[in-house]
Amino acid sequence: MLFRIPVSAVVNRLPRLAALCLAAALAGAVADSMAGGSARAETVPGQDGVDAAPTGAVGSATKGARLQPGVGGSGLPLPRFASLKSANVNLRVGPGKEHPILWTYVKAGLPVEIVLEFDTWRKIRDSEGVEGWVYQSMLSGRRTATVEASLAARPDGIEAIIQTSLSEPENLTPVYAKPDAQTRVIAKFEAGLNVEVLTCDGSWCSVQAGDHAGWVAQASLWGVYPNEQIDD
Repeated sequence: MLFRIPVSAVVNRLPRLAALCLAAALAGAVADSMAGGSARAETVPGQDGVDAAPTGAVGSATKGARLQPGVGGSGLPLPRFASLKSANVNLRVGPGKEHPILWTYVKAGLPVEIVLEFDTWRKIRDSEGVEGWVYQSMLSGRRTATVEASLAARPDGIEAIIQTSLSEPENLTPVYAKPDAQTRVIAKFEAGLNVEVLTCDGSWCSVQAGDHAGWVAQASLWGVYPNEQIDD
């Protein structure tokens, strides 16, 4: 699941996150949103990883980001996956601190997809399809992924846990000892669990979550492209 809260409604729009996010919200996102009495207020220094930012309308910024298909101004490919470096990252409507804050992510390491670039800002998309702009220093090249499956089976919304029993509901993804479905299942990862991606061969990925490590089918992860190969 995602650790993301809307700064415009910290109390009555905490979708299933109160148990895990309230303390972080009060320390970060609430202070951020209340700095000027609205979501358009300047953030507390450090929230966006920058104290000053380029100005300009969202429309002109977006036009500037479309340099050439498949390549951003940084020279890196678009789109591409990355992860959140900080546990307190503002997602904005446009590429600059003058733009309103949509959400504040409160957990480091969440996978995101970079879809556009403008100067030092990056437009990202998360695993639930939400898009917005973050400052580049808030992103890391460290690869992580979210185990995909319906989250409807977890009405409490608490972060997915690792299951080691092999007789669990169907929303669990098997973790194999080797990149082969005929090998031993050593654990099962629940839908929504965020894992670190170590390597991928195009069909299988070696991942780790806490003390548990093994191989999962690449197609079961959000944060890795089909057939993508990742070296450690």
